[in-house]
Amino acid sequence: ATQQMDGWHACGPLCCFGALSSGDIELLEYQYPIVVHKYGLAEDSGGAGRLRGGCGTVWEVEPLDHTMTVVAFGEGRHIPTMGAGGAEQISPELKLGKLEVFREGGTTDTHLHNTVIEIKSGERARNTNPGGGGFGRSFEREPEAVLRDVIEGIVSVTAAAKEYGVVIDSKTMQLDEKATQALRAEAA
Repeated sequence: ATQQMDGWHACGPLCCFGALSSGDIELLEYQYPIVVHKYGLAEDSGGAGRLRGGCGTVWEVEPLDHTMTVVAFGEGRHIPTMGAGGAEQISPELKLGKLEVFREGGTTDTHLHNTVIEIKSGERARNTNPGGGGFGRSFEREPEAVLRDVIEGIVSVTAAAKEYGVVIDSKTMQLDEKATQALRAEAA
């Protein structure tokens, strides 16, 4: 039997702080005059499927004592990654990349298209990258695998229900098997 596996996370191009090839955040901060406030996987960015697509990255950076040019580009800002083998885009809005800029004074600019902007010390840029597409029908994914994804912060409780038909109690983080069966039967 062939072993099947979910998509690899952070497997994009060698930009966005290097995706899978990135070194330690401390080394980036040592080499460049920046503070990295966040660098990790973007929840709900992987395509839904029997085999889930890998998640994209999310990073938030602030320049120190200088103006920094931020370049945000890619088709994934307006075209969600396609799935295969029957995978559907149930929540395409969760799969798109975006750039959020937190300005001094508390305002936030959100860029959903390719852009080149400048930020200064005291401001932050948070870039969310899209993930890979899923494979197969998402309502055929094992509920226990969806629960594991929720516990690991890869899929939200809301997306577990909407994209996979899996009901999870957000307080106890327990799978509700009866409600899951009912939700999946309703969608069939």
